[in-house]
Amino acid sequence: MTQAVCCAKTLRVKRILLFLVALCALNLSAASQSNRPNIVLIMADDLGFADIGCYGSEIRTPNLDALATRGIQFDSAYTNSALCVPARAGFATGRYPHDTKCWDNAIAYDGRQPSWGHRLQANGNKVVSIGK
Repeated sequence: MTQAVCCAKTLRVKRILLFLVALCALNLSAASQSNRPNIVLIMADDLGFADIGCYGSEIRTPNLDALATRGIQFDSAYTNSALCVPARAGFATGRYPHDTKCWDNAIAYDGRQPSWGHRLQANGNKVVSIGK
């Protein structure tokens, strides 16, 4: 692996870790006031199947590995779009890009279409979304 590729992967892992720290900080107060389970969902752009230690990466990711040990790991994945925004909108709503009208990264998912986050909120859960 070249140094440039290694640095890019390390930067990507650092961004993921920063996201996790922010998410955990926001979720701590809610967790102490409720008996509801904490759900942490991590969706990263351009993350390959072997970019995290628990999947065999050369990059050390001890915090993500610890989360994976205590949580759920997936052994296969599917996306209905190779682009970030349409993929995230599809994941949130369970719909295809032609249904969400998010054709490319210039059209943001604005939350008008119901998502799993809306369903969690309707059931009294606090939902925080960080990122794109």
